[in-house]
This record gives sequence, C-alpha cells and structure tokens, in this order.
Amino acid sequence: MNIDPVFGADRYARYANLRADAPVERIKTPPGTPGPAELWLVSRHDDVVAALHDARLHLEQPPQYQFGIRTLLNTDPPDHTRLRRVVSGLFTRKRIQSLRIAVQAIADDLIDHLPAGETIDFIERFAVPLPITVICQMLGIPADDWRLFREWTPKIFNTDEESVTTRPAAVAQLIQYMGGLVRTKRDHPADDVTTTVIQNGKDVLSEQELLSTLMLLLIAGHETTVNLLGNGLLALIQHPDQLELLRSDPARTPDAVEELLRYDSPVSHATIRYASEDLTIAGVRIAAGEGLLLALGSANHDPALVSEADDLNVQRNGNQHLAFGQGLHYCLGAPLARLEGQLAFDTLLRRSSEISLAVEPKELQWRISPLMRGLHALPIQLSSIAPAELAATA
Repeated sequence: MNIDPVFGADRYARYANLRADAPVERIKTPPGTPGPAELWLVSRHDDVVAALHDARLHLEQPPQYQFGIRTLLNTDPPDHTRLRRVVSGLFTRKRIQSLRIAVQAIADDLIDHLPAGETIDFIERFAVPLPITVICQMLGIPADDWRLFREWTPKIFNTDEESVTTRPAAVAQLIQYMGGLVRTKRDHPADDVTTTVIQNGKDVLSEQELLSTLMLLLIAGHETTVNLLGNGLLALIQHPDQLELLRSDPARTPDAVEELLRYDSPVSHATIRYASEDLTIAGVRIAAGEGLLLALGSANHDPALVSEADDLNVQRNGNQHLAFGQGLHYCLGAPLARLEGQLAFDTLLRRSSEISLAVEPKELQWRISPLMRGLHALPIQLSSIAPAELAATA
C-alpha cells in the first residue's frame, strides 16, 4: 500500500479496512520521504497506544536514515529529557492562557479584513496567519516574516516532487534565519521565548541543538494549528447541523475543538519509531531496525475509542483522542493549539452568519505527507461579517 493523494482524500475508509483486515500493514512511503522506503503502519487504537508507550520503540534514526537535525521529535531519553526540560515551562496552561487577549485581537483583525460574499482561501487568509503571527510574537520574530516560514515549512514536511527537490534549500534558509535570530537575541535580550530558550539552554544545549529547538518551536507552533483550523472548518461545513449547534451554543467550543482534533487529526501519523529488538504487534513480527508509523488518525476513528467514531459530534465530551500523541512525546504545544482553535472557531462563527464551501469537495487537494493531514487550500464564502463590537454583544 502507498501513501498517495487518494489515501489523503479517502484515508478514513482505508483505515477502517486496515483495522479490520490488516492492523499492521507494510506500506511504501512517498519518494523523498526521510527514512525507510517501507514502514509498518499500525492502525488499531489499542496497538497505537501500546506502541506510544513501548520502550522498545525508539525515535532515534538508524545511521543510514539520519539527515542531521536532532530535535524533540527524533530523540530518546536521556537527550530527549534534557531538551524537553529547557522548553517545558514555556507552554504551560497558565502561561498560554495569558495570551488569550493577544490571540483574540489577531483573530478579530484577520476577520476584519475578510471580504463578505467573495471567495477566499481560508487557509491563506486565516488558518495560516493566525498561528504564525502568534508564534512569531512569542519568539520575538517580526510578524512580517511569517510568509517566509509558510514558504519553507511545507517544503520540509510535504513529500510531493517539488517539495522534495526544494527541501534542502528550505532547511538551509530556515537554519540561517534562526542563526541570525539567535545572534540578535544574544546581543539584545528581550522578553520572549527565543531569549528564554537561549538562557535556559546555556551550558545545556549545543549550538546545533539550540537552533533545532527553536526551529521546532517555530514550525510545530503553527503548522499543526493550520491543519486544525482548515480540517476543522471543512468538517463543520460538511456537517451543517453540527456547525449550527456550535454557533448557537459557543460554550460547547472547547469540547468541539477536541472533537475536531479527533475527527480529522492535524497530525495523521506519529513520528517514525524504530524497533530496537524483534517484537510482535497484533500477531505481526517486526524485526529490529524496522520502522513503524503509528496511525493517530486511524486510532481516533477506531470504535474501540468512541462509539459512532466516524460521526462528527461537537457535544462529545471526555474525548480521549490521540491527536497530540501520548506518553513521553505528548505534544508540548497542545495548550497553545487548543487556545488558538477555541478562539478561532468561536470568533469565526460569532462574526459570520453563513459559511459555505466555494468548490465541490472532490476539488479539494490534500497535502502528500506521511505525517501531516492538511489541505493545500480551502475556498469558502462568508455571507456577512459582523463588526467585533457588535458580535461581542450579540
């Protein structure tokens, strides 16, 4: 089986077939994907959860697959513990909640500039600039530079032919940019995340680890939220009863965001794990050194997790989805993604009276990526947009 554009559009039906007939299946990765050409795809919820906690599965890449960038995403303890300790205090729930007013102002400003009655690309006009502006402000990066990062990050994550060709240059440009940022903050410390990481990482991180950590914060700080907003809005448009239920009762928004994370997870597969020894999953033998993709999106649609798992239900509570992973590598930025998602959907539904898809669903194009689940574009129309002051009192 291949990860291809069809798999991107119709992955949940194919996941269901895998869970039923081949819960651990050999797959081919797209050409140009860093790592092995073939991996084991694990699709059942209980197997995925067990694998996320299995100490025999390592994130450290075997030497033949390494390409030089070591981050929290591909290291194991004790290095992972050391790296995470440097940044663990930056994304606490209390600290993220202190950003609420700033994130709300960004969301309102973006909506103020959306034209009612015209077709717009929601990804370009809202889903991208919201989290990029937030993370740029946190890192002390000029917000005007967000377009650079939106140009570079898809080339790093996507595996289409063009991205594979341009990936080395994008990585080099991002490293160069972050190096310049570090030099600036060392000379002129500020009240921002970059300065804090530099200070916390002194005598703890190598220069390469410092740059990689900041790069990860920048990329992970916006890329997954872009997909949450795009995938989530599409899901709501395609389920108008759920959209109107949420619009009529904004108090449901936190539960709705959890359901949107489960229903169409921004990260479809966890970072590749490698078996440190021979092991067996669901009766299938995995040889030492072989790689596994843990299908978070499939696990989130497994009836073993929730009943009516293929239905979108914004009233679902107690949602134990795996969109942020689990265990040692649980997503550090989960509180930030939740805050941005809640404010984005609340503001969008509160200030717009009707949201419709401007193309046929079959025309939408999904990114080709073994890890990310997201749209290239989401053309929509907003019938009307209320001023922020009126919407706040409605």
